[in-house]
Amino acid sequence: MPNLPSRPGPGHDQFPRARHRGFGQSGVRRSTRVHPDFSPAGWVEHDPHEISFSQIGVAAEAVGCADIRAGDIAAIGITNQRETTVVWDRKTGEPVHNAIVWQDRRTAPLCDKLRADGLTQTVQEKTGLVIDPIFRAPRWPGS
Repeated sequence: MPNLPSRPGPGHDQFPRARHRGFGQSGVRRSTRVHPDFSPAGWVEHDPHEISFSQIGVAAEAVGCADIRAGDIAAIGITNQRETTVVWDRKTGEPVHNAIVWQDRRTAPLCDKLRADGLTQTVQEKTGLVIDPIFRAPRWPGS
């Protein structure tokens, strides 16, 4: 396996392993940088098309490095920014907006209001999470 970091870090997409059918052994790990947009201040977004193309690119590279055909792959694992949010239009297949990255702080005022309104315990009981802009729920319209 190539000598790559176990976690690519923020702003990277990765296609972690190509697993060979029947062998159950890890094959290759690849990642690529996705370029964030930091404007306005406190906002962090990614271009959804760049995320998609990077996934395709690292998958093709992983298959090539493993010296196998795509049909030889029994399973894959793809990880990407776990709390980054992007909404795609079901009819057009196009993104509705740029991906909102987990580091984005635009919903901090809403989270502050939810805490001030005494909803910390309710949110934690219902979701198991603390109120924080890192999580997806405050990003949805009507939250």
